[in-house]
Amino acid sequence: MGLIIIITIVLCIGLWIVFRKANHRIVEYASLEHKELKQQIATQNAQITTRQIHLDRYHFLRYNLQEALQPQPEIKI
Repeated sequence: MGLIIIITIVLCIGLWIVFRKANHRIVEYASLEHKELKQQIATQNAQITTRQIHLDRYHFLRYNLQEALQPQPEIKI
C-alpha cells in the first residue's frame, strides 16, 4: 500500500516538472513572438506616419488638375 502511494507521488511530481518545463518554453516563445510583433507594428506605424507626411506635402490640385482635366475618349458615358 505504501509503495503505491510513493509511486503515485513520484509520478505526480515528475508530471508536474514536465508540465512546468513545457509551460516555461511556451511562455518564452509567446513572449518572444509578442515582442517581435510589437516591433513590426512600431515599424509599420513609422512607415504610415512617413507616408502621411508625404501625402500632406503633395498638393493634388496643383499637380493632378491638368492630368485630370484631359479628355479621355475611351470612356463612354
